[in-house]
Amino acid sequence: MKKGTVQKVQFFLLMLTLSVIISLSFSWLNSAFFHFKGNDQIIGLKKYELLFAIVLLAPIIETFLFQYITLEFLLKKKINKQFAIAISALLFALTHSYNWLYIVSALLVGVLLAYVYIKTKKENSFPFLTTSLLHSLTNLILFIISQLSK
Repeated sequence: MKKGTVQKVQFFLLMLTLSVIISLSFSWLNSAFFHFKGNDQIIGLKKYELLFAIVLLAPIIETFLFQYITLEFLLKKKINKQFAIAISALLFALTHSYNWLYIVSALLVGVLLAYVYIKTKKENSFPFLTTSLLHSLTNLILFIISQLSK
């Protein structure tokens, strides 16, 4: 494997690990101290429907809305990259408004996703695909963990 490819894989795995750690940390905080209800509106779904929604559908739609459209628009307007990442992450977080703790967790994950999109765009490394895949794998890992802990 080429050195550049190894570095890209390492970066992807680091971002995946951080994303999962952030989500699990906030989930632990919630269960230990707050006991907020989560995404109640999707509880009525069957497991395979939920898996399809959170592992395939949501990551593609959210990457399109919050990384592709938002970041591309802001960067074309010559907005500072850090500010563009913050706006993208904030919009991403606000659509995950199940409770304030979930919003904070989604904000941090949104920062990672926006950063990955911008970094992979700069490297011409398929930013939409990479960001969607990162989001999908994060959701898949969290889904598996949640199912195992029941």
